[in-house]
Amino acid sequence: DTKPRWCYASWCYVNATSNCSVASEWSLHFLGRRYSYETCASINHYKSTLLDQFLEGSVFRTVYMTNSGGWKGSTCYDSGVCEGPIPYFFDRLFERSRITTDVKMRYLTPKL
Repeated sequence: DTKPRWCYASWCYVNATSNCSVASEWSLHFLGRRYSYETCASINHYKSTLLDQFLEGSVFRTVYMTNSGGWKGSTCYDSGVCEGPIPYFFDRLFERSRITTDVKMRYLTPKL
């Protein structure tokens, strides 16, 4: 099935003048109306899909603070490979959105 994930999520129009605390968005297709996935106990995949489409093909310049203590940040090697939770998080995020990264390393301590 090739339908986007937001096609399967329930949503409904909500009162645009209400001060309800449930998240809602202005409709791009029906001006003056608000819709909410959260009201229907769903996740708003539509908004994240629009963001993914907007960012696709972008190049992000990323700087990792290397040798910052393993689990606290990242460790980078002369080969340009960086490891640790921070590079892992951004690698997965950028991969999902098909974003290219231009990684630079910045050493916190003098390189030996």
